[in-house]
Amino acid sequence: MAKVKSPLFSMSASGQLGKSLVYMSWKGIDDVRTYVIPANPRSAGQVTQRGYFSAAVALWHATAFNAVDKVAFNTWSAQAAKPRSGFNQFVDSVVTGLAIPHTWEPIYEIVVSVIAAATFHIAAVGVVDNTYVGHIGLTPSTMNTEFVVTNTVGVLTADPDTLVASTPYYWWIEDTTASEDARTGIVRTTTIAA
Repeated sequence: MAKVKSPLFSMSASGQLGKSLVYMSWKGIDDVRTYVIPANPRSAGQVTQRGYFSAAVALWHATAFNAVDKVAFNTWSAQAAKPRSGFNQFVDSVVTGLAIPHTWEPIYEIVVSVIAAATFHIAAVGVVDNTYVGHIGLTPSTMNTEFVVTNTVGVLTADPDTLVASTPYYWWIEDTTASEDARTGIVRTTTIAA
């Protein structure tokens, strides 16, 4: 990458110069490179992978994610080696699942209610005949304790218990059905004082 200072005798430049150079800013660094037309071989593998991406993006837009769902995906994405948006985390997870190949049916419309000193109630929407399990812990990177998630005709409910009062907990739910890869993001819920 060629770093430039005062490109084209100005403070900054962006765009192409004829069909020879492209000026741009990348992560705050002014850059200039040769103009190239990217290759697009349209191989079978490439077309399949693009199909996975299209399906993942369509699933994100078609699912009725509420504010809790989106914050949860953002919290999960913050745990990645290279932080990214919750949308990117969701797309990555779906594409990975589809490539296995597994189906990916989202878990969404998370509602946390009846928050008490030692428990709280979780409700969400899932798939009618699938099985689910929850994971809970004290940090977003250590959620090693499992809790039971009940599926009643696609309505998921859970009540993690034996929790400590006035403590923030992080949790997520995954679909454990064979050939399924769905999961929620990471939700933060704080128990109330005793």
